Amino acid sequence: MMATNSYFNENSIEELLDEIKYVYQSDRRPWVIGYSGGKDSTKLIETQQKMGYKLITQEELKAIDEIWDDELDLSRRTLVELYEELTGEKLPWYQYKEPLIDEETIEELERLAAVNDVPFDLVRNIILSVYHNKNYSNQRIMKDALERLLNQQWLHHEILKEIEDENK
Repeated sequence: MMATNSYFNENSIEELLDEIKYVYQSDRRPWVIGYSGGKDSTKLIETQQKMGYKLITQEELKAIDEIWDDELDLSRRTLVELYEELTGEKLPWYQYKEPLIDEETIEELERLAAVNDVPFDLVRNIILSVYHNKNYSNQRIMKDALERLLNQQWLHHEILKEIEDENK
């Protein structure tokens, strides 16, 4: 049962934003804010816009964008497009973000992964691993990276699938 006398129910958005500003300004310690691109992170950018305060800097967004490029985002455009959608502004590196793989190919890879019961995360991670290791002349480096990846995800695929099926 939800409390009816919650601080959030008794104060307007403006009052809540003023409270955040007050707390933020009253202490010199920096706030550490994680940005995943999910609902909470999206609200962070929206709140930042409403407050007129930079809760996350462009340098931090750039670092997050680089991590996503390394680990998650085959389009390499997710963060810059999300930021533009939320703020109406383009990040300085917006125009330089080229996809590693075009959207149509990603959709086809997702379809093929689903048809063949292969987790798309595995497919994506193999592509990223090959991409990151492609310039090494020693093929052993790429082979080791792929073996690590397969040992991390594929060997446990059946167990993970059973757990997933139990939770449905």
